[in-house]
Amino acid sequence: MQATQFGEILLLEYPSNMEMNLATFRISEFFEGDLKGKKFTTDQFIEGWSDEDGNMDIFEYNGKYLSYFAYWDGLNFTKKSLDKFTVKFALELSAREKEVIRAARKSSYIIALTENGAESTRRHEFSHSFSFTDKVYKTNVFEIVESIPQELRDKFVSGLDGMGYTIGDPAYENEEIHAYLVGYDEKEYESFFPLIQPEEVAPYVASIGEIYGKKESEVLV
Repeated sequence: MQATQFGEILLLEYPSNMEMNLATFRISEFFEGDLKGKKFTTDQFIEGWSDEDGNMDIFEYNGKYLSYFAYWDGLNFTKKSLDKFTVKFALELSAREKEVIRAARKSSYIIALTENGAESTRRHEFSHSFSFTDKVYKTNVFEIVESIPQELRDKFVSGLDGMGYTIGDPAYENEEIHAYLVGYDEKEYESFFPLIQPEEVAPYVASIGEIYGKKESEVLV
């Protein structure tokens, strides 16, 4: 694991999806998964993500079925959530989790990525960190998201719902729509948002991308 500090933001980079997910899967699920805020064992996690035959091949992406540990190439969580996780799992922390906790001592937001991960994932995850740490950035990108016509927004929300996001909170939906616009990848949109055509999102990708690019040039130096 390589740790790089960008002000309040900590970037953790791992050599593979497997390494990243072994270190962070419980932290991530505690932060925003189906087990959000709950204490759970590895056995309980495996049971929750496996079918009755014990298969964890539950993500269909580009015609392939991928396991939890192969699918994710990036994730994010707040230091506040990590602190809560540390207290709740205090007597059961793995060596990998302890390494994350030590690295994050001076951070308010943590991003984990794999070295061979997609550039769109990197932009997506950093967009969340910018929204959390910069109120001006968040206000500006939310204004763009909220200008999206309802018909197009409904297509975004349908896609988020299909990916397992908890929909219904407009602010949360704004956050995720903004992050997908920042990390726009036409091929991924075909899988994640099949109802959306590239020309529909092009103006919003451009305007949000300009704001993101300026922030990126300020922070990632």
